[in-house]
Amino acid sequence: MGRKAFLEDLEAASAPGKFSNILDVKRGEDDGAISFRVPSDLSSPVRASAIVTDVSDYPSSHEYYIFSESEEIPTTMAAVFEKVPRSVSALKISDMLNRLSEALERAAFPNDGDMEIDSDYQGSEDEDEEEVEGLDFGDHNEDYWDEEPSSNTTFTGPRMSTSKFAPASATFQGRDALLSRIRHDLRKAKEAGLKVGVLGEPLYGGFVCVSCRVVKLGLSEEAMKAWGLRRYHYLVLLIQYPSGYKTLEQISESSRVDMRVALCRRYKPTLDEAYAAFSQLTKEKLNPSNATIAVRSASETSSNLEGLFIGRPLNDLLNSRLGSIIKFRLSCGFGWSAAELFYDDTIGMAMGNHDPANPRYAIEDKFSHVALPKMVTEDHIMKEPLTNSMSFPLVAMQFVFRHFVRCTEFCLICHCKVDSKFEALKPYVCSKPLCLYQYMSLGFGPRIEWEILTQPYTVDLLVSFCYTSAVSNKLKSFPVGLGLQVPSKQPQTIKAKFNRHDMELLFPDRYSANPLKKGDWIVLNHGASAEFVVHARVTEILYWPKVSLGPPVPIPRRGTNTDTRYTYPYSSGQAQLQETSPTPAPTPPPPSENEAFISIYDQNFDELSDVEKNHAIITLLDTLPDVSSMRAFLQSRAHGHDPSLMTWRDRISKPALDILRWIIASNRSCIIQVDQMAEPAQLDPASNSPPTMSVQGTKENPINLEDTAIKEFANEERVFGMTGWLQFRFAQGAPDKEQRFVDSVRDAKTRLQLEHPTIFAWHGSPLYNWHSIVREGLHFNETAHGRAFGDGVYMSNNFLTSHGYSGMNYSYRGSGQSGTWPQSVLKIGSALSLNEVVNAPGEFVSRSPHYVVSQIDWIQTRYLFIKAESDVGHNLLNSPPSQTFPQDPKAPVTGCDNKVIQIPLTAVSKSRRPVQSHYPERKGSKKAKIFKQTDQQEFEQVEDDAASIATDTEDLIILFSDTETRAPSTRAGNQKVKEKIKEKGKNKALPDLPKTDFVPDKLDYSTFPILKPPSNASIQATKTLQRLLKSTLITQNSTPLHELGWYINPSATENMYQWIVELHSFEPSLPLAKDLKTAGLKSVVLEVRFTANYPISPPFVRVIRPRFLPFASGGGGHVTAGGAICMELLTNSGWSPVSSIESVLLQVKIAMSSLEPRPARLENTSKAAAKGGMGDYGTWEAVDAYKRACAMHGWEVPKDFDDFARMDTGAGAQGRY
Repeated sequence: MGRKAFLEDLEAASAPGKFSNILDVKRGEDDGAISFRVPSDLSSPVRASAIVTDVSDYPSSHEYYIFSESEEIPTTMAAVFEKVPRSVSALKISDMLNRLSEALERAAFPNDGDMEIDSDYQGSEDEDEEEVEGLDFGDHNEDYWDEEPSSNTTFTGPRMSTSKFAPASATFQGRDALLSRIRHDLRKAKEAGLKVGVLGEPLYGGFVCVSCRVVKLGLSEEAMKAWGLRRYHYLVLLIQYPSGYKTLEQISESSRVDMRVALCRRYKPTLDEAYAAFSQLTKEKLNPSNATIAVRSASETSSNLEGLFIGRPLNDLLNSRLGSIIKFRLSCGFGWSAAELFYDDTIGMAMGNHDPANPRYAIEDKFSHVALPKMVTEDHIMKEPLTNSMSFPLVAMQFVFRHFVRCTEFCLICHCKVDSKFEALKPYVCSKPLCLYQYMSLGFGPRIEWEILTQPYTVDLLVSFCYTSAVSNKLKSFPVGLGLQVPSKQPQTIKAKFNRHDMELLFPDRYSANPLKKGDWIVLNHGASAEFVVHARVTEILYWPKVSLGPPVPIPRRGTNTDTRYTYPYSSGQAQLQETSPTPAPTPPPPSENEAFISIYDQNFDELSDVEKNHAIITLLDTLPDVSSMRAFLQSRAHGHDPSLMTWRDRISKPALDILRWIIASNRSCIIQVDQMAEPAQLDPASNSPPTMSVQGTKENPINLEDTAIKEFANEERVFGMTGWLQFRFAQGAPDKEQRFVDSVRDAKTRLQLEHPTIFAWHGSPLYNWHSIVREGLHFNETAHGRAFGDGVYMSNNFLTSHGYSGMNYSYRGSGQSGTWPQSVLKIGSALSLNEVVNAPGEFVSRSPHYVVSQIDWIQTRYLFIKAESDVGHNLLNSPPSQTFPQDPKAPVTGCDNKVIQIPLTAVSKSRRPVQSHYPERKGSKKAKIFKQTDQQEFEQVEDDAASIATDTEDLIILFSDTETRAPSTRAGNQKVKEKIKEKGKNKALPDLPKTDFVPDKLDYSTFPILKPPSNASIQATKTLQRLLKSTLITQNSTPLHELGWYINPSATENMYQWIVELHSFEPSLPLAKDLKTAGLKSVVLEVRFTANYPISPPFVRVIRPRFLPFASGGGGHVTAGGAICMELLTNSGWSPVSSIESVLLQVKIAMSSLEPRPARLENTSKAAAKGGMGDYGTWEAVDAYKRACAMHGWEVPKDFDDFARMDTGAGAQGRY
């Protein structure tokens, strides 16, 4: 009896809002433990626990022990925890927590005798008559208690205090008004199309969460990939109110709120995850200083929250500037652009020094990207005439949209508009050297280690492009402002004896000053006859005049024609040069000790001329190891911590690493390698350096892709007919550039009546141009080969023509030096891009002998092809993709063998692909023919919307409960929710309903499979479901049918693990209601199945009859093709054990009634087909559809889900269930 009573009382005490000053009551990890939180003035609430000493004694003779689990706790709170247990022995859990809550409040209000107290409150059901005066706090009573209120006064719900325990912005008497304002603000955000939620108690200092699925923001598929976004991601704004909820007026003046932006797999995170997002411990996890623009697997973290690639600069912008910018908007009548400019001008100065009427601030918020959805471009401040009606959560989220969706238009450091003619796909910094320095040195840039591990060919490609451009003196911008120290350009005057065997320098005069410092990088020149110069790091200077050096980095001397590269055995203490690439006539090694001239890395890069800067970049890139070695080093350091190239300090100098980071960070395009690099040999993690590795991709060690999975992936992405060429997916332009291209395609298709609205064409350019192309895009601002056929981008559908313009290697001003990066694994010989172009050659500047296109929005890059002079890519199998893009037979594009190539269908945007659905088409459906042309993007959009429909009950209660002063019970709350949804539902799904024509108990239950309880059913689980059914039937019997909207026949429910539920009384104007009437049906029949793990695991809810029209055929209503309900609420990812069946049924009906994005329709409205038989869904197809939906959205399938299918037994199933 003791344990059972304890668990039942704990469940009752876990209701949200039950206790003032105590939050998040739940079962603790230990037996008899109760976990909860207490708000405080610290960075987060204090975690605490109460333990019942002996559960078997509960609830008669037990005792409590209360303690804090947090490291920091206010002194007064600790004293309360120590003294309260003396007076709460043998009390029930709710009574004990009430006493503790009152003790905490008294300790926080030692002189609070003026607080208004409501006399209408009658107490909770669990309260007994014992007075608080009975508490004995010994001699220190005066420290924590003031006079007890009179006996005829009681407290109304959670008390809103301004104490150090529960700071809040509202006095007790203003609580209802503030709750009303919270609901008003959240409803404004909800009406704008956002998902809203609350975590904890906002009045006490909880959180407000505003979110939106990233697929609704108008981002291209290329931007999603480049920014590391997945379809299931929500962009989440968390707002924490440390001292209680604040309105927009208060925040714009002085009040402080904390904000965080992150990605989430649900529309809001859990309370623990919200606290973690704001804690110092996990700041780097959610907003890593070395944030990466890369796609991470959802399985890499168990948290719903994931870091955003610009999370750190965006959070800094929100917390440091948003309040002031809103203030300027309200006081000066500015738009966003003008307010941000005014902020930049007045920062650190008095506002009076600048005139808001200055024409400089007469800026309109014009969106250059007309393709952005309305949600992104809306401005709540401009639309709302009254300041006191403005919603801060909505305004803040619109500001987030502005700087997230349009992040490429703003500097990531100073947040000013970037003055750039090129529409980039990745954000960067402005031209200010200080911004570049902060971006690189403070960790705002991309994580180069991640790029090397996941996209090694892409890194090789970018470095090679930069190297070739520098060799040809074609670099236009340089990494100035980083404080780079490069090898001195002054003549080498420092001499010393160099012992290459021991890597030591011996200086001639021991009494002279040592010119070197530990950690310096130097260049050793053996003399004019030596083919190599050696770069090395100073590792020890204590034994002057002897100086120890790190392993050598040998670099071929300028002007030599050797391609020989040298490495050294990292595991040996004796460093020596070792040839790894054969040469026709190897040079004999120099003597072990000879005279060397030394130069130090002490030249300021910014002070060099442009030509000298090119030379310096070439030198530093010469010292870098190849990407295979860097990747191997990182993998050898990936055990237990984040690997970093900074730890390879004896091999890579800081200036060289900074140049590498600049090359990767300044790339504004999205380049994703199609072909994968083979895994290197396993390395010894204990070694400071990886073993010597020969360059991969050579004949001795070719890169092969024999793995079946890799080959299948590559074949589906590879263009067929380009044997021997490495392929990369290549995208450029602003995040909405793809949509503008699609709009141009649709316009041309309609205007010109085109069967093939686009064609493909090649663009070739010399290697030294590609460094600028990937940063500035294809344009015609400069003339490289003349413009005999007009101004525009020159392209050809003939590969050989464009390849002729790509050029081969270029020598460096006649020195004979190859323009290829010596350490390149690829050894790039030439590069071409394959572009999709609007098929309107009659409107081109020229169509013969080349395509010359001046409309940049008519061109979209799709692939980048690389010809590797190494053997990389030579042994790749190349087979046709399973689905190809249909080319215009009048203008097919040919490949390297002068034959027409086959382009994967995945090369074009999803909005132009036919739907790829798992849903089977049913014969005889005319509607299926009508909607057959649904595109893949719309299909996924609607499937994603299905995940957005479910809203937690606690959030519905806050949105639709204006008059409540206490958190209602679940049942009462659900009834309130239903009433408010009928009045204020966005989709008008449940307006005021007429008397229903539904008649109960008319189903023929013999047509349904009557199941047996699961084999692992326990007595406790069965009794839990019996209580659940009983309470559900009480609600059913006490509510009119037309208001309730669902019905369970108690006499037909023999198995507690299987309920048959009818949804009825749909609003008559709904298409679903009309279809039901046409079919002669009064209800939609559901089956709700439970496992023995309920309520830990969610129930399985499916439609039995009638069949709904699948989405692929034009249907909606969040019913899958197999009849399962597609809602995150019914998966492990969205399920909460406290959710009631009433709320589940309510939300299922809301989902079916929703008109957006499409209304639910029945598949066949003929009466014969709809009444049963073959019109019923089978269990197995529902199970399969449920699993597919979970896989598509990234939801977690319950571990015991397969038990639902195994419950089907007996002849009643007849193979259909």
